[in-house]
Amino acid sequence: MNGAPSQSLINLLLESGVPSTEEAVELTTNLNGGSWVSQVLDSGKVDEQRFLTAIGNFFRVPVVSIDAKKIRSPHFVETCRAVSCFNITFAD
Repeated sequence: MNGAPSQSLINLLLESGVPSTEEAVELTTNLNGGSWVSQVLDSGKVDEQRFLTAIGNFFRVPVVSIDAKKIRSPHFVETCRAVSCFNITFAD
């Protein structure tokens, strides 16, 4: 990201568990290339479920958590593995 981070992005990170505005700003500006989402989630400062919920709230779309262990269809589980828009727990 270039320039100053947007306030919406900072608010998203704060809602996701980042403890301070300063740390949220640092996460938005201190990038080493690659996927910003991966870097933010790997920082250890963001709760993934809260992050997904905050994104859903921002875009006014529901976020659904699916426990794949409760689904008996192997086809569904394999399809979900290929889709990254769900928060799914797999028992491997």
